[in-house]
Amino acid sequence: MEYKNFLDAREIEPETKLGFDLCIVGAGAAGITIAREFLNTNVRVCLLESGGLRFEAAVNKLSEIDDVGRLPGEEGSNRLRYFGGTTNHWGGHCAPLEPDDFEKQDWIAYSGWPYDYNELRPHYIRAHGVLGLGEFDYTPENIGSALGFETFPFDRKIVATTISRYNRVRFGIRYGDELDRAKNIKVILYSDASEIMMADSAANNVVSVLVKSIAGNQFYVGAKRFVIACGAIENARLLLMSSHHRPSGIGNHGGLVGRFFQEHLWYPSGYIVPNTENPILKFYLREWPYGDIGVRAHLALPSEKVRELQIAKFRAEIALGSGSSSFRLAKAIKSDVSVRDVLALMSDPVGLGTVARCKSNTPPTAYLLINHVEQTPNPDSRVTLSVKRDPLNRLQPQLKWKLSPPDQESVIAAQRLIAHEVGRSGFGRMRIEMGEGANDFLDKAAGPGHQMGTTRMDDDPARGVTDGNARVHYTSNLYIAGSSLFPRCGWSNPTLTIVATSIRLADHLKMRFRADRK
Repeated sequence: MEYKNFLDAREIEPETKLGFDLCIVGAGAAGITIAREFLNTNVRVCLLESGGLRFEAAVNKLSEIDDVGRLPGEEGSNRLRYFGGTTNHWGGHCAPLEPDDFEKQDWIAYSGWPYDYNELRPHYIRAHGVLGLGEFDYTPENIGSALGFETFPFDRKIVATTISRYNRVRFGIRYGDELDRAKNIKVILYSDASEIMMADSAANNVVSVLVKSIAGNQFYVGAKRFVIACGAIENARLLLMSSHHRPSGIGNHGGLVGRFFQEHLWYPSGYIVPNTENPILKFYLREWPYGDIGVRAHLALPSEKVRELQIAKFRAEIALGSGSSSFRLAKAIKSDVSVRDVLALMSDPVGLGTVARCKSNTPPTAYLLINHVEQTPNPDSRVTLSVKRDPLNRLQPQLKWKLSPPDQESVIAAQRLIAHEVGRSGFGRMRIEMGEGANDFLDKAAGPGHQMGTTRMDDDPARGVTDGNARVHYTSNLYIAGSSLFPRCGWSNPTLTIVATSIRLADHLKMRFRADRK
């Protein structure tokens, strides 16, 4: 994978000043999506990538963070600094946010997007084309019927089945050639944006980005408009580091840059043992071929039930155990088993364990819930600047990931509802491993690398870093792209929404460039 026209920042003369119409910082899903929207137009685009074309340990050291929160070091390992960004290890999991995820809801503080689902839906459809996901259809009945799969026999108004689509698009590999061929787009590798430069302390316009490379040189990229698309941690860090003309950082007028860091809460806990032996619910257990993509079903609570219970959004993936594993899981209903123990038992997720190992008759299958839960917006969960420095002598980001009681209460309420429906439907029994007031969830929940929320959108500058068009408040030409914009994250994996919001931003930028020519 080599490209003729990509530049290498390490070879650019120190203090060079480059000029473009649009400068995009970050060549992951968001940055590449926006750049592609300008292919072969008269807008001159610069796409800055921190790394090269493949993983390099020396470069990825720039992703290290001072993690003072729940899982020291974990969030740093989720970021990749090379062309294509984290799509280079992404699992391809896609689902849109639900309409009510965009709404302001009284029981969730700081909820509400600056626009509704219908505004984003056409961009979701276009994002399906970028991600190669086929038609925009997430109806369980349609897809399950086409594949001949059963679903859990639950009342859909109480416990719903949802669908996710999967296609592991590596953005650098998929779209590198067309970016290389485009005469109006210049990709510069090994380019680490280190400060956003304003015209002066009284101005609202950005004039350039200071770029450093691991070779020790630095240069400037000027443009009419700038998009920062580095991921939730790095977006916040770059704004905070840009303090030359705004001492608290660009966009940090209300002290919100870096706040509201969100992850989905990944927490294996609770399991269902059905009354009948070996029920066939294959739809939930892994991805299944569906045309050119994969699909898989999950359990979730419908929006109406979430509203009734006044909780955060909840989804659960299902893992299967059989043979000796399910025998031991069934026994665990009468004993205490840790999450670590359950995960060990579930190490054979498609049920290939043999009954011979436990010398018993085949017991009922057991289904482990892999809970995947929305984290409610929390201003105390945040990214700041550390006193530690990276190899380019820049302050490292410091992360304090903090959960709140509603996050745990939502899981408990959701699992109780599912357990009740398991019994009411006659399907079987469910063991809930969390109790009222228990703090084990807050201790053991992990994040799957879905970093969101640190430059949240809100048309009110007192509640957001950017407005609904992703423009940083009190600037005229600086925009943010990616999941750091999300005011609220729902249960959906973020990549599809990242691509959709990036397409929407590109449309806005096209309109602005057209206005310039009038």
